[in-house]
Amino acid sequence: MALLTPSRNAQLFLCTSRRANSDYPTDASSIKHSERVTRMWLQRLTLMNYKAFPQATIDFAPAGITLIAGANNSGKSSILAALDVVSGASLPSHARFRGAAEASVSARFGLTMDERVTMFEKSGTPAQFTGSPAFEWIEWTFTSNSPDDSIHRHISQLTTCWIDGSEQVIGYEHRSGPSSAQWDMVWMDGSTPVKHDGKPNLNHQSHPGGDRPPSFLEAGSGYGLPFQTLLHRWRTQYFHFPVHRPGIQRSEQLRADIRLAATGENLSAVLLGLNTNNPAKWLRLQELISTVVPEVGRLRLSTKDSSVQVVFDDEYSGALSHNLKDLGSGVEQLLLTLVLGMSQEQGSLIALEEPETSLHPGAQRALLGHLSEWAEERQFIITTHSPVLLDGLQRAAVKVVRRENGQSSIGSVDSPAVDALQELGVRLTDVLSAERILLVEGPSDRDVLQAWFPQLATDPRVAVILGVGGDNSRLAHILNEWVQKADRLGVRKVLFIRDRDELASNQIERLLSKGSVHVLNRRELENYLLDSQAISLTLPSKNGESIAPESIERFLREHANELRDRVVLKRVCARLGALVYVDHELRASLSSKGATAEELIDAVVERIPSRDQMAQDIRELWAEESRAVVESWDDEWASLAPGEELLVATWSEFSSGRFSKKRDGVRIARNMTTPPLEITSAISDFLGIAQ
Repeated sequence: MALLTPSRNAQLFLCTSRRANSDYPTDASSIKHSERVTRMWLQRLTLMNYKAFPQATIDFAPAGITLIAGANNSGKSSILAALDVVSGASLPSHARFRGAAEASVSARFGLTMDERVTMFEKSGTPAQFTGSPAFEWIEWTFTSNSPDDSIHRHISQLTTCWIDGSEQVIGYEHRSGPSSAQWDMVWMDGSTPVKHDGKPNLNHQSHPGGDRPPSFLEAGSGYGLPFQTLLHRWRTQYFHFPVHRPGIQRSEQLRADIRLAATGENLSAVLLGLNTNNPAKWLRLQELISTVVPEVGRLRLSTKDSSVQVVFDDEYSGALSHNLKDLGSGVEQLLLTLVLGMSQEQGSLIALEEPETSLHPGAQRALLGHLSEWAEERQFIITTHSPVLLDGLQRAAVKVVRRENGQSSIGSVDSPAVDALQELGVRLTDVLSAERILLVEGPSDRDVLQAWFPQLATDPRVAVILGVGGDNSRLAHILNEWVQKADRLGVRKVLFIRDRDELASNQIERLLSKGSVHVLNRRELENYLLDSQAISLTLPSKNGESIAPESIERFLREHANELRDRVVLKRVCARLGALVYVDHELRASLSSKGATAEELIDAVVERIPSRDQMAQDIRELWAEESRAVVESWDDEWASLAPGEELLVATWSEFSSGRFSKKRDGVRIARNMTTPPLEITSAISDFLGIAQ
């Protein structure tokens, strides 16, 4: 099975005035190791009296998917319209919230260390900035107070994170009087940016003009610092894919393009460009469309004279081809989205409106898998009504827009994503749209398995569902029986992969006997990540030098030995189990006899062991488990010791950061040469793939 290409997680240095994301380190040196964040990225969008929003703030991760959910007319499209304002692509009319004197859109961008260093060098006084949080972010504000109630491309204010970590306005302009054409303009002096008191050194100028003066931030304005150059570069990487994408005609004029139009009207030209100039991407696109929509046929371009058609060759009849326009709008919309995802550069921001349009739930799930892969190096902001997309992401990445009494608001989903589904009035559809249902204990397990086996995320016939802990594996056979009874075709299959933990042998036998659970041979999934070579490739060391795999292997073994008694303790506790005062059998017996309160008391008290008896039982179990652990330890320590604790200790020993199951566990999995044979066998059997 093919593995996903390894990728490194983003590492950022955030301004102290902004709440840090716990998934990203905040030390000053960490950004030097960042490979995902290669250019300025949107960090925060703030709306003030904008359309139906009196106030709204949305924070974004440097890469990844942000889903925006909400009922029709709640305000989702207004958020994307605000992004268009920042991009300079749109000047919306009726921008101001009712009764407001002014509307504004502010976009805060995080800067990479390279961009900040350039800023320091341009200032001529880099020593005052180096080592400080200065220019960790820059925020542009666009304001509307004009008679036509539109927000202009003109920038009214520029704010940044300053040397002391505070927010500082370093440029603004405003009209001197309500009836005057005079404008006051203030900007930071590029040659001497810092005053003696450490504050920004601002220049003031009055400028006569009409409705708007020439912007103090325009390229070539000569004020020294490349603010507008940074914004212009970001704008070239912004792409908004609207919900209405008419696409192409049955036959188009023969020509080649590089960049897809937002309407999709030049799809044929972009496909021809890929086919001619980038055959590797063309082959990849053919593979993607066929996996997301099985049996759609083989994507091909049919040319005749000066025209071209997009067709799919029937895999069962070599002489038969179908024009893209004959396959339904869902296939064309999917093809447009796949081309967009493959063609946008690293570091770009892609705004997508309802990519689920006309797609089957299975195809939506597969599309989300590909979007998630592309989003490792890009930002995706997606509006959606799809329960499949909402249920497929972590709740922190889902924002819900609500509208009440004519006012819109936006908030994060604090409880599981089902809250967003309830907001939309929909229910989960995974079970009814998938042929294979894989349950795992939690999100980190899911991410590791998808790193080893990418088809779990991209195959439309497979749904990966969080089982919320291993204890729920006891219910897997019930779900399987329900699915089998509900499915007349009998093709659906359920599998729950759970940790072994300290389960007793009789518990494991009971779970395996149902046929719907795979109990790992090792203690937990993290034990399969104790690969010293892969850890060496993943581990961010304290001094920037890589750690030898031999050193990691030696440390893992030594620390595991320190945990051996803890393993014995947990195994004994698991075997003691819970004291059951009344089980089904006793309850039935007492009920059939019409037992009194005293008879119930006698029956329960008889089951409570004495202190001496309990102590004796524990001593015997401890001796038995201690003997078993010692006898097998030399050969099986990597399976028996708590895997996550070993990884946490390894990060603490060799790295300045902390181990994250979600971030570092996935990176280790991707750096492994091959997935574990045991899990490969279980997944292959589950998917029906011959090994």
